[in-house]
Amino acid sequence: ADFSEHYLKKKPKEAVGIAAAASHLHNDYLNTAVLYGSFGLTLHLAFYLIQLFYFMDNRKKLLSAQSKILSTGAAAAIVLMMAMGLTQCHFTDEEVQMAFWVSVAVLYKSIELDPVMKSG
Repeated sequence: ADFSEHYLKKKPKEAVGIAAAASHLHNDYLNTAVLYGSFGLTLHLAFYLIQLFYFMDNRKKLLSAQSKILSTGAAAAIVLMMAMGLTQCHFTDEEVQMAFWVSVAVLYKSIELDPVMKSG
């Protein structure tokens, strides 16, 4: 069952215009919770939080200015995607998913290639 099915059953009879149509919630977290329950929401949040904890754990160890800049930019992109999820259900778009995973790859690779990480 998805949001549309639930909404159509519960929508007010006097709903008109866009309120009468069932589309999707304009919030990634609510949409995920409705579609996949608390387990799905936990996994969705883990996509973001695991990357951010990895960044926070390694950011002070980095020696290279390039690694610091790239990893900070990638982490900022992930935080911005989390914030955008409050007002739009954007993680269902393939383009956003690709941007997210590219940001994750840049984050991990920039930390991995730092001289201190290579030696340790």
